[in-house]
Amino acid sequence: MLKAANRRNRITFRLYDLRHTFLTRLGEVNTDPFTIQRIAGHSSITMSQRYVHPTPERMEDAFARLETYNQVKVAATSNTLNVPVN
Repeated sequence: MLKAANRRNRITFRLYDLRHTFLTRLGEVNTDPFTIQRIAGHSSITMSQRYVHPTPERMEDAFARLETYNQVKVAATSNTLNVPVN
């Protein structure tokens, strides 16, 4: 009975668990799936997509970054055309 209890309470650890955690955390810090694919050695982007989970906060952040990028681009274009920027 004691052996059975020890087996039930044993924490199983696999090297794969570290790999999965590492790749998931890369995804959590907005690493693009193509970079994760190269790091992990996946032959398909589909395998890497499982580590990238878009949350509402990450989607809002993506839109904010795009808006900032567009503002910089418009300002740079306007300055080269001598058009006043609002």
